[in-house]
Amino acid sequence: MAAEIEGKERTLKDVFGGDYAFRIPPYQRPYRWGTGHTDDLLEDLLLAAGSLQDDPVDDMNPYFLGSVVLVKKKHDADAEVLDGQQRLTTLTLLIACLRDLSQTPQFKAGLTTYLYDPGNPVEGTSDHYRLRVRDDDQAYFEANVLKPDGLMHVGLYSALSRRNIRRLREELRVNTTCGASNVSFGLPNRQVVTGTFLAMAIGAGMTSAIMSPLHPEVLNAVRAADVLAGQDQDCMAWIRANRDPNAEGSEGRGRREGRRRRPAE
Repeated sequence: MAAEIEGKERTLKDVFGGDYAFRIPPYQRPYRWGTGHTDDLLEDLLLAAGSLQDDPVDDMNPYFLGSVVLVKKKHDADAEVLDGQQRLTTLTLLIACLRDLSQTPQFKAGLTTYLYDPGNPVEGTSDHYRLRVRDDDQAYFEANVLKPDGLMHVGLYSALSRRNIRRLREELRVNTTCGASNVSFGLPNRQVVTGTFLAMAIGAGMTSAIMSPLHPEVLNAVRAADVLAGQDQDCMAWIRANRDPNAEGSEGRGRREGRRRRPAE
């Protein structure tokens, strides 16, 4: 039977719905998009959504994000991706990022449905991720992207935060703040990690942080960053906070006082 070539328009909701289980074949090249490509895609999405304002999503004009070429049988969700891997993977990363940043459980759960299909034993379908990358990359992709809070991995969280802080400072010239302790959540001796992250964020241009003032490791890291960034004139704040109270010669006076002649009885 000859294969059929068919073209259809699909919304993102349809693409990441139950009709498709995308699979990147092993002969495809790895994911290659850098920040330039991902920034362009995100700006396109923001531009398209910017005209929406308060109108319902269904009322906005369609926005073409590009084509995806698949090998797929009718009535079968399995879809081998011939072209469009970079776009599908980037959109998956964006959805996962929104899920991990959301503070609303219902919103998290809703976004998770675009990443993972729990299956339905009544219908005979098994659970699976909406996108399966190349076999060599799948374990990492699941652990650090697809699973809940995977993108909040400490190193990635730190790198993304510093990159965004730098862009806000250089492109928009605005002040920035962040929840500093998020980076070290669940780690032992977490205050050292938080303090180091704050120092790096200050170096990237962060102007304030949501943090506890009760941990000396964190406070000293901030003070040190201010010194090295040239924001502590003459290092006076550092000196005031770290000067030894006995450094004024009180210990020497004590020794001299101990050698004084005792008064005559």
